[in-house]
Amino acid sequence: MMKKTLTVSDFKKYCEKEQFTRIIYHSENQEWYQCADPCKVEMAFPAMEIYENPNILYLKSGKNVLYLDRIQCVKVDTESSVLGTIVAVLCGDFGAKHYDRAYTLVFQK
Repeated sequence: MMKKTLTVSDFKKYCEKEQFTRIIYHSENQEWYQCADPCKVEMAFPAMEIYENPNILYLKSGKNVLYLDRIQCVKVDTESSVLGTIVAVLCGDFGAKHYDRAYTLVFQK
């Protein structure tokens, strides 16, 4: 698996170039997910906004919003997948050496 690590600014440019039309969040795709968890969440979003100050990713579908803040960097899997492009958003306190939590999203065209 080949991953590119991008800043929020570079990720914004990457998304503008790729023109994704659907972003999927699925709780079962998260590294911290445990199969014993009784709540499973799957959400799809047709729109996204990326802000660089502060580093926030907004996923929007009508009035529904999921946003990730305190983004340290984004890892994009450049290998092709039947699901789409796999993206890990690494979040945590600025200045910290390690991220607190990663969120895996699937980007589709």
